Amino acid sequence: PPGYRNLDILAGLKLDFDQDPASLAGIVQETWKNLRFQHPLLAATYDGDNFIYQSPGNEEELQQWADETFLVKKSRSTPTSCPEDVMVIDRCDHPMMAYIPEDKRVVFRMPHVYADGIGTAILSQDFMVELGRLMSATTRSDRERPFREDIQNLPLGTCVAANMPELSAEWQESVRAKLPDPKTDEAIRMPTKDDAGSNILPRDTRMQRLRFTKTETANILARARKSGLKLAPFIHATMLHAAKKLAITPEQETKNHTSFMLFNLRDRCHGTPANAAHRALDYRVAFWYSQIQLGNNLYDTASALKDHYESILQEKESRAAAHIPHCEKMTPFLGDNVQHSIMISSIGNLDPIIPEKKCGALKLDEFSVTALVTSPLLFVPVQTFAGQLEVRITYNEAYHEDSQVAELL
Repeated sequence: PPGYRNLDILAGLKLDFDQDPASLAGIVQETWKNLRFQHPLLAATYDGDNFIYQSPGNEEELQQWADETFLVKKSRSTPTSCPEDVMVIDRCDHPMMAYIPEDKRVVFRMPHVYADGIGTAILSQDFMVELGRLMSATTRSDRERPFREDIQNLPLGTCVAANMPELSAEWQESVRAKLPDPKTDEAIRMPTKDDAGSNILPRDTRMQRLRFTKTETANILARARKSGLKLAPFIHATMLHAAKKLAITPEQETKNHTSFMLFNLRDRCHGTPANAAHRALDYRVAFWYSQIQLGNNLYDTASALKDHYESILQEKESRAAAHIPHCEKMTPFLGDNVQHSIMISSIGNLDPIIPEKKCGALKLDEFSVTALVTSPLLFVPVQTFAGQLEVRITYNEAYHEDSQVAELL
């Protein structure tokens, strides 16, 4: 709805350590301040077209930024809370961080224009390493901060980092003309609340999750491989067939799955320093509308998804080059479909991105990244962390009942 921004990104870390959590608030803030030098985009402002960054000139300016962007919050969770409270930080127009001592929990929130999911995982890895270093220090470090050196870590634009050529308006128009027309059939969607009419405004985002044990994860992966599939299409197809079973009455029959995909370009990004290129917080993705028809059973759908995902990977360069004209053509037809559908996002296996789960006396027990929803959309991130598969659903309480999402899971 007008005045509401959809899909703010939220990353959460559950920490484990022996120290008094309240006594660490100052060290956590120092970590946040140091992160700014590694990822200066954290302190940039976005005017709708460009990012604007002012490097801090001294400790006073750095502290002023930290005071405005770092929060210490009280826990709002209960031992049996489900769905989970994800509204730790109110809507913000720039990256923010919150520390919840009672829960030993850290949360990052920012508009999605600042980062993709893998970018927040990289940020979280750097946070763990820096916090572990500060916690292990026997005396307060008096080393000088690298003022002005942060400039070198400002991220290159995705097209520059991925060495994508600048394309003429004539070429983009030619691509638009050649693109096939989209299928405008209604996408598979979950019914909204009876009173959730078009004039209902969004309320809080809520989240529910399934976390599988390492053994269960290994069994699921083995089952997918035995069927000639990979984990992502297998899980995605399972979610879509579950949703179809719950969502559709006979007179509303549809087999169309329409979604908005982000595919990773970090392996195409080169340059130094790394935090300005492939390790940037900033987007390192291209966008693509995805449409497939569900098969007669889970395995047929998973096979179709596998072929679709593999074609995108094989044609990554050409699709990345064409993604702007593609989105410009498809959005007027499919934008509303997506905002009412089920968007499944594969963050993938995060273990290679966050290998340092123990930094000195500090241990990372849980990591999750998701998006906050202000439409009838169900956002479903899928990830593997520490050998455990996790499927989450975020949704807006104005449009969906907790019991409906629990049944879907």
